[in-house]
Amino acid sequence: MKNSTVLWVTSLLLHAFSFSFGQCTIDSTQTSAGVYPSALPDATAGQYYSQDVTFVMLLDTLGLPITNYHITTVTGLPIGLNWQCNNYVNGCNYDPTVNLYGCANISGTPLIPGSYTAHVTVIASVSVVGDQTVDYPIPLNVLPAQTSNNGFSMTNSSDRKSTRLNSSHTVISYAV
Repeated sequence: MKNSTVLWVTSLLLHAFSFSFGQCTIDSTQTSAGVYPSALPDATAGQYYSQDVTFVMLLDTLGLPITNYHITTVTGLPIGLNWQCNNYVNGCNYDPTVNLYGCANISGTPLIPGSYTAHVTVIASVSVVGDQTVDYPIPLNVLPAQTSNNGFSMTNSSDRKSTRLNSSHTVISYAV
């Protein structure tokens, strides 16, 4: 009895923990089929980032009903960023007859500055035709981190080959 209670409480806590990190907000102002935003806002290397992406789905294509959308992967994200859909409990499968909207949260701390393209891969199950794979590219820029104090600031370049050091103080050296 005690073991089953511990297992049940542990299961509940793990579910609550995973649910709290998979939250995203659907942008219901979008009404055309697609992925929104079309480009992700800039991130900064070494700083926490979180952005919601909304998916607006079609009910049919050329008169053929679409019965399911399955978000299979999001690839091309910078190291340190991850994604989770709002329907992860159902394997990121969406029935457009139930709801035309879905979302995913992209979050984490990107480590390396640069220009990236995240690719959201969706499989649409179309009646008669079968599964159709669609790729939605979404650009993301990760800006270099900037470090500063009262006298100096340092910015790493996005090409990862140079660093710029600025000083607001004049350094004077004396020979004794």
